[in-house]
Amino acid sequence: MSFRMHKWMAWMPALTALAIPMHPRLSSITLLLWVLSVVAFEASVVFSDESPGLRGSSSVFLGRSGRWFAWGGVGLYLLYGLGLFWSERMEVGRFAMEGKFSLLLIPLLTMHHVGRWGREGFAKARQAFWLGLIGFVLWRASFALFSGEDGAWRYDGLAGPFHPTYMGMYLTLGVILSSSKKRWNRVMVCLAGVFVGLLASKAAWLVATCAWGAEALRSRKMETSRALSLFAAIVLLVASGTIADEGRMDEFRTYAMPGAVAEQAEESASTALLDSSQLNEKTGSSGGRMQAWKASVAIMQTHAIGAGTGDVTDELCSEYERLGARYALKKRMNPHSVWLQLGVSHGVLGLAYLLIWIGGTAFLAARSRQWILVLWLGIWAVNGSVESLLELQQGVVPTMFLTLMLAVLTSPDRAVDSLDA
Repeated sequence: MSFRMHKWMAWMPALTALAIPMHPRLSSITLLLWVLSVVAFEASVVFSDESPGLRGSSSVFLGRSGRWFAWGGVGLYLLYGLGLFWSERMEVGRFAMEGKFSLLLIPLLTMHHVGRWGREGFAKARQAFWLGLIGFVLWRASFALFSGEDGAWRYDGLAGPFHPTYMGMYLTLGVILSSSKKRWNRVMVCLAGVFVGLLASKAAWLVATCAWGAEALRSRKMETSRALSLFAAIVLLVASGTIADEGRMDEFRTYAMPGAVAEQAEESASTALLDSSQLNEKTGSSGGRMQAWKASVAIMQTHAIGAGTGDVTDELCSEYERLGARYALKKRMNPHSVWLQLGVSHGVLGLAYLLIWIGGTAFLAARSRQWILVLWLGIWAVNGSVESLLELQQGVVPTMFLTLMLAVLTSPDRAVDSLDA
């Protein structure tokens, strides 16, 4: 019994890693299986004469950076719970707590796993994540090819159940985790470059180009073929991104220009008699983000301790209405920034906590020369500036799991399965 359970438990991290890039809700099933497996295993230990023994402590296999991040996630979940005390909409707050439960669950599962089996299973998780990405790319490419729809080849049509920025973030990390030893792997790296370009996410373009460029420069003396495949992926990203752009960069430049938001407010006031559909045609995702950011900052200035865990959306919608931000109001946009999300819900305290949590993890990882982990945290931080990565499950689960997976694989006590070996 113990041997069979041991072999099954070793695959739990890999199943979760495989599920993350396949579908936003699929990881819920694998995490439930993981929890049930832990309960079954510990029950078998209690009622069996056999002793499974411990491979070592979670402190050793997670390293200081991993411990900081794991307990920081637990603390953040408790902070969200604290925010319920000044929330007026308790039902919304409790629903938000359910969506963020992985902040608590994944650190506990990870610490249990490394406490019982050490690093075993996390090398499989690295490979499973890359395999899941390959499966997703082939699925979406096949769908676009056989559907005959032009929209299926770009942006949300290509990303399917995921937001394009999220999938771009997963692909950026997946390419970094890939190996250049096999030719098919190098081909998939190039295909990932094309895919990120076609996703037409400006954040994904920027982050992938910078991250792959940095990794190519780091690898050029040790693995020439890897560096060349990464540079090829960047070239293909730029080429396919140019084809898929369809004015998205022009829209971004328009709203990024000084005074653009003020001009938009004046335009909204002068066209008050137009219906909402006409107004929404004048604003796209970039303009909507600008509206969300402006409203979020305004709320932070008037709510010292934040609006509360359950009141973020309603407070934002009230601010959108006051500012005349019709696009953001119609879509009930969240802050579209992980930093502002905590700022709106918990004020300066929430923003400071997030900065210390992520910044502390990055600092400890850099001290331990865990460069892949540092690079991933940079990828996460930049993407988090334009997306609320801790708002939905498709952001919370990969944030927690992938960071802890990299912390385990690159910890100072790492063995031959390390990414830096």
